[in-house]
Amino acid sequence: MEIEYIKKEHGRHRSNHHWKFLVFVIFLGVFSFVIYTSFYGDFDFTGNIIQGSDSSQEEKSIQFQADLTIPQLSIEGNFDRIELRGNSGSFLQVGDQRFYLGNVTNNYITLNEYDGEIAFNEEKISVIEGKATGVIINGILVTSQTKETTKITFENSLSYDLLEMGNEVSIKKISYVTSGLINVEDGKNAFVVNEEQVTINDFKGSIQISNKKFRLDGQISDLEILGNKNVNIKV
Repeated sequence: MEIEYIKKEHGRHRSNHHWKFLVFVIFLGVFSFVIYTSFYGDFDFTGNIIQGSDSSQEEKSIQFQADLTIPQLSIEGNFDRIELRGNSGSFLQVGDQRFYLGNVTNNYITLNEYDGEIAFNEEKISVIEGKATGVIINGILVTSQTKETTKITFENSLSYDLLEMGNEVSIKKISYVTSGLINVEDGKNAFVVNEEQVTINDFKGSIQISNKKFRLDGQISDLEILGNKNVNIKV
């Protein structure tokens, strides 16, 4: 029994010795790695697997909100929704149907999935020309019986007091003399502009025009204000 006991102790002693040696080797490896990276710069655990790929990186942009005077602007593209309220003594052409807009003081019109052009200034919408999957005029849905999209055309300008465009409006550049309030990065920087030249590049977001105010909420790539103050903010 003693001999067996002694051998058992001896085996445990050898096991402890091997364990301590393994810990020492691991420590030495970690220490060598730290020394190596200190002298030879960054170390890439993944080798070249991810190198040159930026698909997971998001495009940089600036959070932007503004409440300005209304510009003269023409926008062309795809809109998930356009809503407007106004009146006109002319017709709205929807496919092969014509709707006279002079009988109602304020017509409320919704264009769903509109693809085309819209142009406006502070008083009138001068152009609406494109296609939509659905049109609602004063609560009445108008759809094409033969096609998935319906051609939309205004014959004349429409006086308006409300214009809303969906959340994915894209405008390459807006540049005009304006007054109002601009907020950048959720209020971290605020600018009051008074008849100053404002240039907004690569806007993407929502637009609302009401009460004679042009409201933008979205993201931009850079902003320039020239006049009483000179401001240039870039990504």
